[in-house]
Amino acid sequence: MDTILLLEHVVSPYAKNDSSERSVTLPQKILGLVFDYREEQQRIAKLLGKTWTEKGFVFVNELCNPIPLSTLSEWMIRFRARNSIMHITPKDLRHLHATILGKAKIPVKNASSRMGHAKTSTTLDIYSHDFQDSDALIAQAIDDLVKL
Repeated sequence: MDTILLLEHVVSPYAKNDSSERSVTLPQKILGLVFDYREEQQRIAKLLGKTWTEKGFVFVNELCNPIPLSTLSEWMIRFRARNSIMHITPKDLRHLHATILGKAKIPVKNASSRMGHAKTSTTLDIYSHDFQDSDALIAQAIDDLVKL
């Protein structure tokens, strides 16, 4: 299976800093959905012919330009309404991602990198509640290693 490099500027072309542009590994189930979406895009590209100019982005409009975050937000509002899903924004999804990383006991350094934060302190400032039980985890790991 091919690899698709998803960058922060796929949604927003104005990255906050150098660490905002990064590659991340996607779970296989999500990657499968991205490839399905990409196939649909290629079908549309064939229909549009010369008006479609491939630029390497995944989430694009009919002119193959990156979609603005506001378009994604508007789509999510309509999707939620059609499917009776609770209110959630793209930023909420970002926070959910960080929460999942924290609850999965992913080291802060790795989570920070994945979130695109230049410093781990940024991750801890925003999501410290999700990474708090690290000290207890360390104590348990030491306990497991020490045979008394």
